[in-house]
Amino acid sequence: MLPAALLELRDPDIADVLNQMTVGEAAHAISHLPRDTAERLFDEPELRRRATIIEQLDPNQVSKILDRLSADERTDVLRRMNPHARHRLLPELSAATRAEAELLLRYPPKTAGGIMTTEFVRLDPTMSVAQALDRIRAEAGDKESIYACYVLEPSSGRLLGAVSLRDLIMANPSGLVAGVMRRHPISVGVHDPQQRVAEKISRYNLLAVPVLETGDRVAGFVAVDDVIDVLVEEETERSLRMGGVEPSALDQPYLSMPFWTLIRKRATWLVVIFLGEMLTATAMGRRSRAVRPPLPYTGS
Repeated sequence: MLPAALLELRDPDIADVLNQMTVGEAAHAISHLPRDTAERLFDEPELRRRATIIEQLDPNQVSKILDRLSADERTDVLRRMNPHARHRLLPELSAATRAEAELLLRYPPKTAGGIMTTEFVRLDPTMSVAQALDRIRAEAGDKESIYACYVLEPSSGRLLGAVSLRDLIMANPSGLVAGVMRRHPISVGVHDPQQRVAEKISRYNLLAVPVLETGDRVAGFVAVDDVIDVLVEEETERSLRMGGVEPSALDQPYLSMPFWTLIRKRATWLVVIFLGEMLTATAMGRRSRAVRPPLPYTGS
């Protein structure tokens, strides 16, 4: 049984507790949580080792969890899973979820396509503002967020404009979406590196940026919180490497890691650092000899 106090914590705090456990302990704890709590936890980027944990759960429970995850978080979990486990699990997902997952897994992981979600509200330019708000209300329960609303050309799916919920609420209900939308919104391509996505969101102070395929068709969008998660993860990995630790060392709590496992995880980067210092010392030694002034002549 889990301590009752654990269930009283907020999801990020429960994730912190699970991060201190071994993978097996965390999987056991999650399997005894209420289903809705378990599903929300796997949507928390703060929960480390999600892919490793999910591989140890009952396949039936896993399929239900993945079906409920947002598209970008589901893709991240599946991408980090063992290929054999992922291949075994995909057929267990619903047809729509599986098709979406297979599509997103085609994009490289550190690109806009690799971190985007496909769950956005599609609006027609000929809709009235009132009709657009009705559609948003109808779809809000199935979308990760509703602040990303894009106006698409009905025949091609080409991006025509973007409209915020604020814009629609402030507009005349009988007016057309075409008259409210912001034309030529800032966008990125599916193969743009995630760093460029972060730069655009930061530069233009955006909550989300649409991701375009060939022909300016909207494939999805990247939200500001997804970019923050990516940048935090990159900075964590960079800090670990500077300290001579593989990023995969986070796969289990540091203090509970076996000594030889810890040595193995640190060895590669320690060797790289050692060789780098040797080369630096050699170069500095040669430079000092090259610039050393000649001794004064003391002959008679």
